[in-house]
Amino acid sequence: MAESSGLLQIKPGLGLWLLTIGCGIACIGALIPAIRHSTFVPALQSTHPALASAHPPMSAGWYPDHLDVSQVRWFDGAQWTTFTRPRV
Repeated sequence: MAESSGLLQIKPGLGLWLLTIGCGIACIGALIPAIRHSTFVPALQSTHPALASAHPPMSAGWYPDHLDVSQVRWFDGAQWTTFTRPRV
């Protein structure tokens, strides 16, 4: 009513812009931890013979854990297991 009579004009101000920018930064900030903890598990064997010979199979043993740098994870020669221990 006051706006239609010309007594009051409502425009988007600085607060609306700051709120919009803050929401955008919060959304990006929520995605960054999800991207950092995504895991990449390489294929264990290649179907292409030339690539298979270029990357010999890994032997069983303790290897640095790709999810936690303070841990090592057991690889049984075919797949990664759930067994971990602290790095020494």
